[in-house]
Amino acid sequence: MTIGFEAKRQEVDEVIELNRWALSGGSNNWATTERRQKSAREYLEKRGINEETRKAFQLGYAPDSWEALSAYLRQKGATQSQIERSGLVVKKDEGGSYDRFRGRLIVPVMDVRGRPIAFGGRALKPDEGAKILNSPETAAYTKGRNLFGLYLNARRNQARWFCDSGEGFSSNRALSVRYQKCSCGVWALL
Repeated sequence: MTIGFEAKRQEVDEVIELNRWALSGGSNNWATTERRQKSAREYLEKRGINEETRKAFQLGYAPDSWEALSAYLRQKGATQSQIERSGLVVKKDEGGSYDRFRGRLIVPVMDVRGRPIAFGGRALKPDEGAKILNSPETAAYTKGRNLFGLYLNARRNQARWFCDSGEGFSSNRALSVRYQKCSCGVWALL
C-alpha cells in the first residue's frame, strides 16, 4: 500500500517530535549522578571533546534502563505504535518493547534544519555487546541521505561553498565545530 504525501509527512513529523522529546527528556541531562554517566564524561574528555563541542552537537547520555525513555514518551502523550515507528525502541518477539539506547553516550543526527532525525549510541565498556548502535531507518531517517553536522555549518556559515569531511563523528568534531560535514553511515572513531 502506498502512503500518501500527507500521511508520510505526518509520520516524519511524529518521529522528529519523539526524537525531540528523547533529546530533551534525559539523554542531554548531564546533571544526574548516575555512575555510568561519569564514564560518558570521561570518554568525551579522553577524546578531546570539550563542553562547547558537547553542547554544539547535543551529545548526551541515555540512562541505563530498559524502559525509562519509553515511559517518558508515553507520559508526553506518544502511543506505543508511534514509539515503535520512531526506532527509539526494539520490539520484542513476545510482544512489548525495550529502549534501544541504554547506558550509552548518545549522538543525535540532525537534518539540515537542525531537527533530530536519528541517534547513535556508543558503548562505554568493551563488554557491552555492540560498540555502536544506530537508529534504524524510519520515515524521518534514511541512512546515507544526511551529512552529520551539516546543519551547524549551514546555520553558521551559509556563504561557504566548500566541504570538509571526515570518516566518523569524532573525526568531524576534530575538523572544527564550525565546519562539520560527514556521512551518517560511518562510526569509525566514536
